[in-house]
Amino acid sequence: MAKSYTCSSLVKDCTWSTTANDTATLMKKIVAHAEFKHDLQLSTADKIKIQSSIRG
Repeated sequence: MAKSYTCSSLVKDCTWSTTANDTATLMKKIVAHAEFKHDLQLSTADKIKIQSSIRG
């Protein structure tokens, strides 16, 4: 089952979303998006929050 994530769970005004077959691949996509679109370096706390928001 595919896993999905919507950026608005961390950045309220962002409508970006993504899917992947596994959490590791999904997290790579999320980290890249955060760095390039929001100029954010995700903390461990951010990554934990993101992982709890992943669906699937």
